Amino acid sequence: MPRVSSRWPLALTIALSLGGAWALHGQEKSPGLSVAKSPVPPPSVGVEILLDKIEDQVALTFVDRHEITFDRPGVLQFVVEEAESVTAGQVIARLRNETAAAAVAVAAARVLNQAEIDSARKQAEAATLEYQAAKAANERNPKTANPVYPQTAIDRLRLASESATIEIERFVKEHAVNERARDQAQAELDSLEVKAPRDGLVTRAFKQTGEGVQVGETVVEIVSTRRIRVEAEIDLAIAPRLKVGIPVTLLVDFPGPDQTVVTEKYETQLKFIDPTVDPSSLRVRIWAEVDNAHGKLREGLPARMLLRSL
Repeated sequence: MPRVSSRWPLALTIALSLGGAWALHGQEKSPGLSVAKSPVPPPSVGVEILLDKIEDQVALTFVDRHEITFDRPGVLQFVVEEAESVTAGQVIARLRNETAAAAVAVAAARVLNQAEIDSARKQAEAATLEYQAAKAANERNPKTANPVYPQTAIDRLRLASESATIEIERFVKEHAVNERARDQAQAELDSLEVKAPRDGLVTRAFKQTGEGVQVGETVVEIVSTRRIRVEAEIDLAIAPRLKVGIPVTLLVDFPGPDQTVVTEKYETQLKFIDPTVDPSSLRVRIWAEVDNAHGKLREGLPARMLLRSL
């Protein structure tokens, strides 16, 4: 049987040790293995979220839309027509007001009539003078002499003077009541007309002059195009990454020449994140506002919303 050299185990051990060291050295130099050993980097901050899918439901709507109604029934004496531009405070509709206007005229005439007050003041002045004269006449005579006026006459003149003064106060109070009645009649007259709450355009006229109106029935619709709302629905998972005040870019496509599309950008900020969730879709409503003083944006235009999340 051949003999095995005693050096073999030692040589094999050295070879295995060198091979293991070489393998370990190669593992540290391998790029693939080094990436696997490094920690996973955190997600980037400020990720842009583009809402451009059908389910995102980006919609443009006018913020200031008013339906004008009356709080009493009547027949329209006047109403603005559709497509008219109105200004804030302008009368846009009025019910027939002949009776109410007459009541205002009567109440105003009563307020202007101050003859009763003037007459009462003159009577009080005369009564006071008569009382003071009688009192002075008695005071000029010696105390031992017989008085010109008995005390009962002096007391009667004093009471007449006081009564005349009270009569002035009564007429003054009646005058104040007449002023309130005039104000009430004016309020009744004012309630028969409605004014535009802000500058805008009459987009729809539901009634015309001469038609009857019921309580709460819409007469006209006024829209201001100066502010437009950009509203969308997002997945519930995205909501925690958003915050009121983050930058929002509105992207609107307008048809250009030769069937091209021109995309315009409008910068704004997120103003609202709904604290509730739609239970059927698990989506959250958000919206921002865009200045539309130029009047180019229209309600219903398809749009996209670009947000920068936290």
